[in-house]
Amino acid sequence: MSRDADPLREARERWHDRAAAWVRHAEWVEEVARPVTGRLLASSLRGRVLEVACGTGVLTERIARRSEVTEVVALDLAPGMIEETIRRTAGLPQVRTVVGDAVSAALPPGPFDAAVCRYGLMLMPDPVAAAARVRRELVPGGTFHVAVWTGSQENPLLSLPAKILADAAGERPDPSAKGPMTLGAPGALGAVLAAAGFESIEVARVEQAWEAPDVETLLERIFDVSGTAHRLLSELGDRAGPARDRVRESLAPWRREGGRMVVPGASWVAVARRA
Repeated sequence: MSRDADPLREARERWHDRAAAWVRHAEWVEEVARPVTGRLLASSLRGRVLEVACGTGVLTERIARRSEVTEVVALDLAPGMIEETIRRTAGLPQVRTVVGDAVSAALPPGPFDAAVCRYGLMLMPDPVAAAARVRRELVPGGTFHVAVWTGSQENPLLSLPAKILADAAGERPDPSAKGPMTLGAPGALGAVLAAAGFESIEVARVEQAWEAPDVETLLERIFDVSGTAHRLLSELGDRAGPARDRVRESLAPWRREGGRMVVPGASWVAVARRA
């Protein structure tokens, strides 16, 4: 089977395999996401909350500990991610977990007051169908809180390494493939939410930074959490070293005094309402 013959199966296997890496680097990832998370949690999350693409449960735990929240249903495609969510939220009886995709997963009955999806919608095979499913699960007036990355120019750490490694491996870009910046163009996220039937859509741009004490630490972290980078480095074999050198050189503009790395990033954060 080719890599894109079954995109859901490929995504499930890739994210399952990288779950341990996301646990290892959870503190770093959360620091990068802090401005976005702050904006998501500043919104009125209350009652029953559905979290789509919950990953290793870091955000799940934070949502569940809010006094206004009575239940969190955490959904993820990858069993490995859900296993980590269960471990992280042990002792929080208000958290329930579901393995499945956003469009067809069997969710607990009853509507939700709000839904959250941080860095998942842009990777889904059909983001409009996924958002429409979320909308159907909400009460009238319920809100969907979403974060996705902006474009490749504003997120060099997410774009440059992947491009350099793919070029080294002789892998041609697939225009139909989903990636971190799939919904990065201005207006793209709002258009998806509108097509899914949401109203009162508000989208804001949030700036971030990927920081590390040196470039080697930065590369170790990003190559570890990225399923694509991990695969390409494995495929490159003896050619991986020169490719890593080119990635290292591409990040030189963001090296500061003492070798510290501060690479800029940015996200779109949206709130949309079911009428």
